[in-house]
Amino acid sequence: MNLIAVENVVVDIPSILFFYCLEIFPLFPALFFSPTLNSKAALLIVMISTIFYFIFFVSLYLYYSPDAQTGLLVLVVGIWSLPIMIPLWLLAFSFECVKIHKETINNDYKQ
Repeated sequence: MNLIAVENVVVDIPSILFFYCLEIFPLFPALFFSPTLNSKAALLIVMISTIFYFIFFVSLYLYYSPDAQTGLLVLVVGIWSLPIMIPLWLLAFSFECVKIHKETINNDYKQ
């Protein structure tokens, strides 16, 4: 078992890693697709959405006191952010598609 005792509290490392994956899974699309984005507007939207998610996460962490139900809150933080994050990702994707379309038209026009 991977148990650690911190201040007389036993912590299970796999469960902590499971919760961290649930907390930060909305950041995975931003981290995965941001190197492929060529549009400055798309990069700006992805960066702003990531910063807002971080602010949302920190504000929830600071607002709620640690008690027995905080684990349930941590479980759904990533899900609560999806109604905002998904439209922002789609907006960034649409800006990227517009830039690719404009570049294609410009290349066709030059030939």
